[in-house]
Amino acid sequence: MLNEMQVLDKIIEISKALDEIDNFDKNVPEKMIEYNYKLSDLYHYIENNNMDSKKCYRICREFKKVLKARRDFKNNIELLNEYKQLKLKLNSGIENRQMLLSSLGKRSKRLNQPYKNRIYTDEELKKIMED
Repeated sequence: MLNEMQVLDKIIEISKALDEIDNFDKNVPEKMIEYNYKLSDLYHYIENNNMDSKKCYRICREFKKVLKARRDFKNNIELLNEYKQLKLKLNSGIENRQMLLSSLGKRSKRLNQPYKNRIYTDEELKKIMED
């Protein structure tokens, strides 16, 4: 059983966690702009500069790093949006919290599905890499 002090500690812990989520939500637009500006800088650098193989590799490596970070961030935004739609369930009993966690788990699983090409086929992309 929790004694009074443990209850207060848990409430403080939960409150801090909710503050972190709210701060994350508040900063989403600025962070998304930052990722988009980074990618724009890289695109324009490629467009405006000649590069040897070594430089191409380095810029691709940086692209991959930024794209991976942006993907992780966007996945967190999706989970945040799911949470925001269902957050009333947090205070309405154990069963409802389980439904919230289940829904977030399903969303997380869908977000981690492999990407499906829209224009290029896998064969076309392999050919580009070989040329």
